[in-house]
Amino acid sequence: MKSVQKLETQEAKINEKVVSLLSEKEAKVAEIQELKKSYKGMLVDDAVSDAKTSQKSIDVEKTKIEKAEKELSTILERIEALQDAYKKNLSELLPDVKKERDAAVGKAQKEMTAMFRDLRQYKAEYLLAVKKINAVYRKAKEADAKYHESGRKIDPQMKTQFVNLPTLNLFANSDGDDKVIGITQAEVDRAITSGSVPLWVQHFEDTGEVLASDAEVRTRQAEGK
Repeated sequence: MKSVQKLETQEAKINEKVVSLLSEKEAKVAEIQELKKSYKGMLVDDAVSDAKTSQKSIDVEKTKIEKAEKELSTILERIEALQDAYKKNLSELLPDVKKERDAAVGKAQKEMTAMFRDLRQYKAEYLLAVKKINAVYRKAKEADAKYHESGRKIDPQMKTQFVNLPTLNLFANSDGDDKVIGITQAEVDRAITSGSVPLWVQHFEDTGEVLASDAEVRTRQAEGK
């Protein structure tokens, strides 16, 4: 983004000059305060002291104050001129900056639309992978049903109790993001807006190894593995 870079370069140069002038301003304000203090002291001494201060000395001190105040006024004018110059440059470059912004946004829209199509494919692949669990689950369920069917022939009062099978948190995030196999809205938002992913996902990207949770990654890191 050439226009943005040009604008930032100009802003940096102007800011550098403004900072220098602000330093001069502070020094000049302090100088004026000291001169006024000295001038007031001369007037007091001239009024109450036996040793009179010459009018020439008083006039010289007053002239110094007026000169310093004029210099301060010039510094303030230069600061204002620099700020006006920056606004002028900004107003001249803003249309080009907007064009670059619009181009970047348009490019992002096209690229993100294509990426979202890829994500839809990944979603299909993910759901098909989940679907594979059904075949295993169904076999266990059928075997269990056969067992209870046979058992009730012997004992009609036999209670039906399905054996425990492993479970996965596929979509709810009440147990924490890294316990969820499915992708949560919070994870999607963080990945898009801040480019961050759960620690175990980052570990997979870095090593190709899939761990069970963020906590397991931290344990590995603590152990230096």
